Amino acid sequence: MLASAGVRWSGTATTLSFGGAFFRAAHGAPAVGTEGVLTLTPAGADGPLVFTCRAVRAEAGGVGLRFLATDADGLMRYTALMRAGADAPDRLLDEFRVTPGFVVVTDEALKTALE
Repeated sequence: MLASAGVRWSGTATTLSFGGAFFRAAHGAPAVGTEGVLTLTPAGADGPLVFTCRAVRAEAGGVGLRFLATDADGLMRYTALMRAGADAPDRLLDEFRVTPGFVVVTDEALKTALE
């Protein structure tokens, strides 16, 4: 689910990377430039993963989202999820350490960003 300024879009993140996701909304889609909160509930994850994000490109059938921030717990769980699906998990983790693509914030900072 993606939410921004009281508007919610239900849908599916069809492609995930450390830097973002491609989101296919069930109905409508956010405009490029929209910032919001993406809540992912992937199979195998220990609870939902929450990112602040920005819509950076629109394509037929969806919108590309760039992750802006998550909390430390979200980072650890997302890293584990990404490594589980990677062909070369150690190389993926090394790359992520160099260029994470988003900010990891304290729980309080993320809570403030999500409000």
